[in-house]
Amino acid sequence: MINTTVLQLTTLFMLLNVGFCSSCKDSDSPIPIHPIEEQLPPITTTGAGTFGCRVNGKVWVAKSNKTGWSSTYASISRNNDLLVHISGNILLDNSRDDLINLTFFYDSSNYYPLYLRKDNVPAGKYTDILANKFWRTDSLIGGGVTISKLDTLTQIISGIFQFSCIQKETQDTLHITEGRFDMHYTY
Repeated sequence: MINTTVLQLTTLFMLLNVGFCSSCKDSDSPIPIHPIEEQLPPITTTGAGTFGCRVNGKVWVAKSNKTGWSSTYASISRNNDLLVHISGNILLDNSRDDLINLTFFYDSSNYYPLYLRKDNVPAGKYTDILANKFWRTDSLIGGGVTISKLDTLTQIISGIFQFSCIQKETQDTLHITEGRFDMHYTY
């Protein structure tokens, strides 16, 4: 008798629970469910290995899910010209491969313009590798990099940047804003 009553109560509880749960909507949830928007990395000077910005207002943060492939890279040439190359990459299997490059000559000032260089190499570039599309700075459209730290002992380079770049074929323009990087560099 007790087993039958327990079974009936358990069945009734399960039916009420299923009915209650099926009538719930997302708005009935006490905790709102919102997708978490990706955030830009903080502006740091510790060699954190970060690179991020906004591309036409949308957050863009360097990341890679490929084993052995770093999402950030920085180098300074050992030649007298001290060419600096900084890049961030989003590499997600075969679904996304975007690259942002900053190239300039270091001369111990803090600010470096990102326009077409004297050797006709763009100083700022955005590349969608999978689509084979390139946006570049030119002699009229560009921006700049401000170096906040360049430590030759720990080989850390950090700074902020912004630039606009254009795709020559379509005249499509990208606006790269709120850029920041903090990484170790190689020679």
